[in-house]
Amino acid sequence: MRRTRVHTSTSRWLVWACALALSAAITTGCEESTVTVPGDNQGTNQDNQDPNQDPNQTPDNQNNQNNHHHHNHGHPYDDEYEESHGPDDDEVLTDAGQWQGSWRAARAEDDMPLAYFDVFHDEGESSATGNFMMGLAMGDLLSGTTGDLSDVEIGSTTTIAWNPTTDDQEMYWVTLTAESDDLFTGTFEAERNPTTFEVTVERRVFDVDDDAEPFEH
Repeated sequence: MRRTRVHTSTSRWLVWACALALSAAITTGCEESTVTVPGDNQGTNQDNQDPNQDPNQTPDNQNNQNNHHHHNHGHPYDDEYEESHGPDDDEVLTDAGQWQGSWRAARAEDDMPLAYFDVFHDEGESSATGNFMMGLAMGDLLSGTTGDLSDVEIGSTTTIAWNPTTDDQEMYWVTLTAESDDLFTGTFEAERNPTTFEVTVERRVFDVDDDAEPFEH
């Protein structure tokens, strides 16, 4: 009876040892053979690619996006942008008036330059604007002085007024009548300067290749 108990105990130990070894082997095998199975939305593009499709072909939706992108490289409002350019249908262009241009006023006695005028005149208007530069007829101190014309009144006679001095109360003017479209004659006067003399005012015409300075002295 004693020998039988020892044998039985030893057999149970061997069975447990074998069971533990088998369990460890099975666990190790399962860990090594674990495989991740891709779901419906997983996998590479190559696995999902149509075998009949050219690998270099761009998908239609990407082509549409590219075409839309390139189309918008222009002005964001191409149609409105094109319509906004060019002259307006109702735009009216005004012709230049008789006094439009550059003029030279000189003392009639010796043709000494009094002043040079650039006049901006629209056809049919009885007034104009412009600027001046003084000549030598009123002395060296005023020669070269520039500024805006104070007044240009155009009618049967034309009056051009300007002030080249630092005196706000002073005013120079010439009163003119037409000899032709390009030549006027008249009188120079001043508000506070007693000097007065006869003048000629003649249109200045420049050749394309004329190298002369805009104003002569």
